[in-house]
Amino acid sequence: MKNKKALVAILLVALVGLVGTTIAYYTSNAVFTNQFTSGTYSTSITEEFESPDNWTPGTTTKKKVNVTNNGSVAVAARATYTETWTAADGSRLDGVRNGQKVAQFTVGSNWIKATDGWYYYNKSLTTGEASTDFISSVTFNKNFELLEGEDIHCETQKTANGQESVCTSLETGYAGATYTLKITVETIQADAAWSYTRA
Repeated sequence: MKNKKALVAILLVALVGLVGTTIAYYTSNAVFTNQFTSGTYSTSITEEFESPDNWTPGTTTKKKVNVTNNGSVAVAARATYTETWTAADGSRLDGVRNGQKVAQFTVGSNWIKATDGWYYYNKSLTTGEASTDFISSVTFNKNFELLEGEDIHCETQKTANGQESVCTSLETGYAGATYTLKITVETIQADAAWSYTRA
């Protein structure tokens, strides 16, 4: 009886060993090492501008702003601007005279204004590609005239030969005022779903 139990035990151990050996025989694995290098994102925003000291009606000043893609991934660009006129006394002026803007410029044709107020460049920029200028110049409206009582004060004075009219700038008007044009440009990596119409 003891021999039968011992034989059964030996058979069970052999069976377990056989099953274990069979499972090990059919087991395999493999390791694959792959490297992924991401694209580079690099843009530059360029401005060409020299501030005029004596800006007068009819004067055009160059102010060029554009974007260049220096990286290896496509980028999208958008821009917006704010403009302010500040009188010599620090008060704000509305920038409009006789229904016309005092400072005038045109946004480039490739920049499309969206409902969010931003101007989107109408295509993504590929490696090494530059956008057209967002703006290229600003002109002091040639039809602008200083108004007595708003911009200047004039009075007549007696002289040895008769009289003369003397006019001086008022600190509350456009004479001696400062015009500030602030342009903000943003870029982002452009994916396949990007569109300038998505505002």
